[in-house]
Amino acid sequence: MTKKDDKKVVAGRAGGLAAAKVNKENGTGVWGITPEQRREIMNKVHSQKWMSLETGMISNAGSVARHNSARGKSKDARILLTIKEFDELIETPMDERVKEFEALRK
Repeated sequence: MTKKDDKKVVAGRAGGLAAAKVNKENGTGVWGITPEQRREIMNKVHSQKWMSLETGMISNAGSVARHNSARGKSKDARILLTIKEFDELIETPMDERVKEFEALRK
């Protein structure tokens, strides 16, 4: 990095620290929710099941995106499943899931 870049990093860090201090004082941002609310949000996010529209793999959003990218497919070729869809599709062999999913959504 050049000296100019170092100055930008220092200035950016200082700005971020100042903004964090203001957010903490005002109770906004991450400090605006209770630990219980944080846990509830985390549980909701981590319980989501996504399916690759290319291969039928079911996992979390990041794993499905990585799975698709590793196969040269679009990482966005995935869909969030409802609990009912997940329960029906999890027993279906992976290579048949996309067709079964399309039938469920009709």
